[in-house]
Amino acid sequence: MKDTFTSAGPRRPKTLHNLDSPYPPVQWPHIAPNAQQLVLDLLDGLLSPIGQYRLHHVTPSKGKRARKRRHQEQPSEDATVEKPNPQRPPICEHLTVGFNSTTRHLEASAQASKSAERSSLPHLVAVFVAVEEGSNVLHSQFPLLCKVGSKAQPDLPEIRLVSLPRGAEQRLAKALGIHRVGPIGLLVNAPDSEPLVQFVRDNIAAIEVPWLDHLTRGELLPTQIKTIETTAPVKVKKAKGRIVKSQS
Repeated sequence: MKDTFTSAGPRRPKTLHNLDSPYPPVQWPHIAPNAQQLVLDLLDGLLSPIGQYRLHHVTPSKGKRARKRRHQEQPSEDATVEKPNPQRPPICEHLTVGFNSTTRHLEASAQASKSAERSSLPHLVAVFVAVEEGSNVLHSQFPLLCKVGSKAQPDLPEIRLVSLPRGAEQRLAKALGIHRVGPIGLLVNAPDSEPLVQFVRDNIAAIEVPWLDHLTRGELLPTQIKTIETTAPVKVKKAKGRIVKSQS
C-alpha cells in the first residue's frame, strides 16, 4: 500500500506551532546613501595621513624568509647609522583597526559596563563597518556589542554603528596604506575628528534594543509561541487498484 498526496484534491485543516526567541536580533541603524558617502569621505580624509606615513616610512613586508635573509645580510650595528623615523600621525593612537582589535575593545567595554565604577577604557565614538546593513553574519554581533559597551560610560553619547557603502573597504585600505581592512573604531578625542563625530551623532540614530532593559533588571521574557492555522492535502492510500481516502 502506497501513500500519495493530491495537490488538487480535498484538504484538511492543520494547526502549526512555531517557537520563537523573545530576544530577536538587533537591527542595524538605517543610514541614507548620501549620509554614508559623506561619512566615507570624512573618514577617508581622517585616515589618509596614516597611509602617507606608511608610504614614506614603512617598508612593506615581503614575508618571513625575506626578513630573515635581510637580517643575515645586514652589516653590524657599528657600521650602520640608523635614520630615525618621524613620529606616527596622532590619529593612530585613537583607532582600532580590524575585526579582532575592534571586537576586543567592544567586549572589554561590555564587560566594564557590569561594574558600578566608571570605566577608564577609552570610549568608542563610532564603529565603521564596510558591509551592507546586517548582511554579513560575521558582523552580526556588533549592534548588541555597541549597545552594551555604551553602558560602560553612560555620561557619554552612545557608540554609533555605521555601515559604509560598497567599495568602502578598498578605499579605506588605500587610505591606511594596507591591502585589506575590517571594521574601524574611532575613539573619543581623536584629533581632527570633530566634523566626522558631529555628523555621525547628528545623522545616525543610537541602536535600539527593547528587550535589553528587561535583562538588566533580571526579568526573563517568555518564549514566543506562534500558532498558524493552515490546511494540508488529504493523504490518499492506493491499494490493489483502488483509492482509499485517509482522514489522518
